[in-house]
Amino acid sequence: MHINAVEYSELSFENGLCEAVVTLLTQTGATHCVCRVTVGVVQTVSVIHTSLLTEALRQIARMPEYRRGTAQITLAHHLAEADLPMAA
Repeated sequence: MHINAVEYSELSFENGLCEAVVTLLTQTGATHCVCRVTVGVVQTVSVIHTSLLTEALRQIARMPEYRRGTAQITLAHHLAEADLPMAA
């Protein structure tokens, strides 16, 4: 899966958590992940988006084809620069 773009929707904040739908866009379609991350009082939108994307990538990496190594997750250059754990 080569991720070209990411969209965030349905963001909600409650009790120190942010929940959102993270859409990973590829040339052939889209994958939607419902993600929940802990947020601090003074976090920027950029930090929250990075946390949500990291959680979405964690969820995708648990799918059998990625765990077995028969498929790979790659990110477009502008996303890989975000210093994500799976960007390498």
